Amino acid sequence: MNVRVCSTRNALDRSLGILAFVYTGLAGLAWLVQIGASLDKPILVPLVTISFAVHALSKRRNYSDPVIFFVFVMALYSLLPLLAETGGTRTTLGFVLRDAFDIYNWADLSTLAAAAVCFLSLDAKEEPKDLRSDPTLSMVALTGAAASLLLSAVYIARNGIVLGGDISYAQGFEVRLQTGTGLLLLSIPLAIAAYAAALTMKKKNPLLICGSILAVLAIAIALGQRKYFLQIVLFGVAALWRPKRAALICASLAGIALLFVVFSFLGYLRIQQLPISSFFVTSEWERFFLQFDQYLGNETVALYATSAAATTTAVAPLPYFGDYSLAWELLIPQFLLKSEFMPLNVRFGFAYNPTEAAKGAGWGFSFIGEAYLVGGYLGVSLVVLAELVMFRMIYLLGNRSNHVGLWGIISLCSLYFALWTHRNAFAYLLREFMILVLVILFLFLFASLIFSNPSRATPGRLTGSRS
Repeated sequence: MNVRVCSTRNALDRSLGILAFVYTGLAGLAWLVQIGASLDKPILVPLVTISFAVHALSKRRNYSDPVIFFVFVMALYSLLPLLAETGGTRTTLGFVLRDAFDIYNWADLSTLAAAAVCFLSLDAKEEPKDLRSDPTLSMVALTGAAASLLLSAVYIARNGIVLGGDISYAQGFEVRLQTGTGLLLLSIPLAIAAYAAALTMKKKNPLLICGSILAVLAIAIALGQRKYFLQIVLFGVAALWRPKRAALICASLAGIALLFVVFSFLGYLRIQQLPISSFFVTSEWERFFLQFDQYLGNETVALYATSAAATTTAVAPLPYFGDYSLAWELLIPQFLLKSEFMPLNVRFGFAYNPTEAAKGAGWGFSFIGEAYLVGGYLGVSLVVLAELVMFRMIYLLGNRSNHVGLWGIISLCSLYFALWTHRNAFAYLLREFMILVLVILFLFLFASLIFSNPSRATPGRLTGSRS
């Protein structure tokens, strides 16, 4: 493949790598200052981390790079719990939160160092020619959205709507244990794939974009999962917004803060079991702001709590690194293979509250805490590095922010995993990621059968590259 090297982009990556190393050193110094000053909360290290993320975003001038976005989210999940009362001997879920402080400081340092390695060591020497096909992408978007809406309609008719007040959020977990629910929940990756495909077309089709957004909204309202509302904004900004001035990226952080307030309000509606229509009720917003301190940061405290649990004997890692080596078993439908593998989320749930865990409820488990439980501080560094290398390779295969072909769609979708990786054990990341990739591949193959002669539906045509 004879393709021109883009020296400007390579120079930018090198500068980002050097910058990441500089900030890694600053984070180390900040940690020493925290120790010397005996600060009650480890706020300095995540502040350095988020400073790098903002600096890198202002240089990249878009939100499409999953490595930078992972760093940004890592800093947020380190900072948000500290906005709640986490100092002293404060406990959550029965664990002293400050026991997790050093783990997250190390995770922030590891994230900055891993980002530096990715930018300096992994680069695309060649840029694939833009071979994306709008007819193929439009078929992927149309088929995915239609199939997702159909499955969501069946799910809603069968189980009701969480944000409609039909069932509570806790009951929603019990519902998902029913036979056949897994098939209906394929509406999630179908909707995500459809939306990403619609956004990556050369000539954007507003009807396809709106239809795929509707598919995402349907399952979000049905499940009461706020992350899908956020995903609509995230994908749209990453795919479409290309500001010429770095100042606009900095200004967009105010928009992120506003979005977080909306995100927290949706959590309030879910806890109070109010319908989604309450979003437009002024009195509910007034009640929400009266309790705003309870919703700002408190939800993410569980990340520190589960990481603190990793320092105790409350949960134990599976032998022979089973939390990672056996994670693939979660991909196999239970009716095909009855696996005894239990992800860390589940094991922690049964250790903390067996009665609720048996109903399908859970408290998640920090991705960082799991890495520490399995491999200590070295485990945290290795897991963070592995994930950022994966994000970096996907980003390059998708032709960076151009989002070309199958890999371009996966690259855009990887922002979702960069955002939500932190809140669950590795097995859930692997399962969701692999299912999404398989769904995208299936939709591409289906589209190629319609628009191309089967003999011409080569891998290069699907991925947007040529041999």
